[in-house]
Amino acid sequence: MVAHDPAAAATKTEQRNERIDALIRQADQWTGKLTEQDEGVKHRGRKLSDSGAKARFYHAVSEAHLSRIIKVDLGEELFSYHIDDKAKRLAEIRSAPTRPTIPTPSSTIWPPTTSKR
Repeated sequence: MVAHDPAAAATKTEQRNERIDALIRQADQWTGKLTEQDEGVKHRGRKLSDSGAKARFYHAVSEAHLSRIIKVDLGEELFSYHIDDKAKRLAEIRSAPTRPTIPTPSSTIWPPTTSKR
């Protein structure tokens, strides 16, 4: 009996990596826009602030259920984030296939052994 499906694990890891890449692309766009605004370049629409970018990115990361992997630095004055490589590896390990398990006959589990007095 196999405890986990390797194909499902690979699919889940691929989907997670695609979501992370999409969020990083969005963060890079906002970082570029913020840098250009600081240099005086005008863009259509409202100006983007560092605190607004932090809030929007934090909510996007939370909605994607990736807040353990992508850490938004809310305490910083400028918009910044980092990828927690340890958490990313842990998520990959958790979705990786596990060793096959050996079924145990129910008679060895139940009923519990009791001692007579």
